[in-house]
Amino acid sequence: MPKIWLMNLDELVPRDDLLYESFYVPVMVKKNLIRYLICMEPGDYFISAGHLCHDFAGYIANLKGLNPDLSWLITLDKISTPYSLASSIIMNPDVMEMLREMGRKGTATFEPYLETTEILKLSKLTGIPSGRTPATLVRTGLIRQLNHKGRFEEIAVSAGAKTAEGFYSETQDGILYAISEMDSKGFKKLMLRKAEYAGGAGNLSGTPDELIKALPEWYNGGGVKIEEFLDLKCTIGSLALIGDDGYMYLGDDEQIFVHGLWSGFSYPCSCRETSIKIRNLTLSFAEIIYKMGARGYLNMDWGIVNRNGENEIIAIEINFRHNGLSCMVDLAAGLPGGLNEHTNLLYYGKYSLPEGMEDFSMLEAVIRKIQFEGRSLLIEKPDTNRGVIISTPILDGKAGLLIVGDSAKYTESVRELLNLHLQTETPVSEVCIER
Repeated sequence: MPKIWLMNLDELVPRDDLLYESFYVPVMVKKNLIRYLICMEPGDYFISAGHLCHDFAGYIANLKGLNPDLSWLITLDKISTPYSLASSIIMNPDVMEMLREMGRKGTATFEPYLETTEILKLSKLTGIPSGRTPATLVRTGLIRQLNHKGRFEEIAVSAGAKTAEGFYSETQDGILYAISEMDSKGFKKLMLRKAEYAGGAGNLSGTPDELIKALPEWYNGGGVKIEEFLDLKCTIGSLALIGDDGYMYLGDDEQIFVHGLWSGFSYPCSCRETSIKIRNLTLSFAEIIYKMGARGYLNMDWGIVNRNGENEIIAIEINFRHNGLSCMVDLAAGLPGGLNEHTNLLYYGKYSLPEGMEDFSMLEAVIRKIQFEGRSLLIEKPDTNRGVIISTPILDGKAGLLIVGDSAKYTESVRELLNLHLQTETPVSEVCIER
């Protein structure tokens, strides 16, 4: 059945957070939801809180076989304050009437980024079924708990995974106490992580004294993990899909960071031994979550640290929702050959473009002209599993680029070609393990 994509990234952060309206919504939500257009299939719809670049939408329509008239793109004229995708949809009567008609005919289902009670309310108002997890479990907070960093420890212990040493607190006094305790144990640097926050923007690191000084302007309520600062050799992401019939492992990546913020990934993880260990641990988490009743994508972050000369795998967090890795893996699965042992991906969420390149058609034209092994690098239709897919429009001089190939050698060669023609230098994934 066709899906109506609801990118409710706004629900990953409490609306009373100090940075919600000033930073999280304009930077982390509205600039990132666009990349999920490439998740769509023919017959699907996408609801957008704001106008999108039509050249980019046209490119995606051609790539995914969508209607070229962009009738699948539903733009909201009225936006709620504070911003909420679900509330904004309800504020637009024409959109609500269209959705109610779909609900009466039973012709579509909602596909939310994150399953929440707000989406369930929208589902009830329109008659359109939503999500993969039973509604009763969503209402009782299961999905919220799975994405909550403070509840993570309980599942990690059951799964047999190691985690960072630390505390959890929901008060400022408790956080100060935990910092003092960690200081007394000899930890010179700590990490504070807001329990209900995404994208790394809810993290604060520093010495105990620095954190105590910064706390009043950073914290205004809610849960916080107070942990040892991990000197990571690299960060690995893993992905599993949990359905009614069980669960399956979809792979792992080595993540790319720029200035401490997630920027992209290379897939798969280059070290087979580490990959096997993370696969087994991820499936242990998947089994526990499957029995809890949740259904959907299980994305996990893992840190690799060197302790006593050995690489140790540390479980960092669960992201039980759609995510960058699931989106790109699904995209690759729809190309010729599907997802297989030769699939190699190199993804840059914010690839820096030359100064003055602000028009999407300019970026298209440059990549289209680059020839490699007898054909253009730009993938414009799903007829090849080698080349470059543009995954976002140009925003602030950057664009999302996915390099798809059948070997690490191919994707690295394409990366170097892109750097040459776009006159930039992209970061590469950190070498975290001896190959």
